[in-house]
Amino acid sequence: MTGSAPRGRTSAHTSKDESMAKITLKALSLRPPWADAVASGEKTAEIRSWTTDYRGDILICASQRDPNLSALENRLFVCGHAIAIATLFAIEPFTEKHRKAAAYEDDWEIEPKKYAWLFKDVVAIEPIPVKGKLHLFEVELDEEQIRQVSINDFDKYAFAHGLCITDEEFEKLSKGSARRGRTSEQL
Repeated sequence: MTGSAPRGRTSAHTSKDESMAKITLKALSLRPPWADAVASGEKTAEIRSWTTDYRGDILICASQRDPNLSALENRLFVCGHAIAIATLFAIEPFTEKHRKAAAYEDDWEIEPKKYAWLFKDVVAIEPIPVKGKLHLFEVELDEEQIRQVSINDFDKYAFAHGLCITDEEFEKLSKGSARRGRTSEQL
């Protein structure tokens, strides 16, 4: 939906000037591969060591980079941008039942005192530059900045604006294997 918040979402704050409506959203930074997985719907739970009483709309932001990836591998993902809006509807102690939703590998041990943040109604958006922070933080945007897109259109937008590279480009640059499963023919 161009020019309005996705799915009739409302702002916590709107400016008095109707021509420049502002929307303030709670935001959460995730490492780029995990943020991408949330935006695509592959991941519906995030593991955190802390909890919050907040429930509601949350802006999913991809951090500047993932320190566990090489600089080239980081280029496979949109970094330093808000990429989705989701509804945080529950936070529960992390258990085996959350493993698949959190994209938590079978050989990874479930640590004590971790929480599963559960998302629903995830909407990919055209990437918006956002400087991430630790814990929950607030981001104020012009409402018209928030444009809902399909995940396929999200990829097209990100590639066209140089925000990330395709697996083909990665392969050419690294002489290695593709990581993400996206090719230009699929777009």
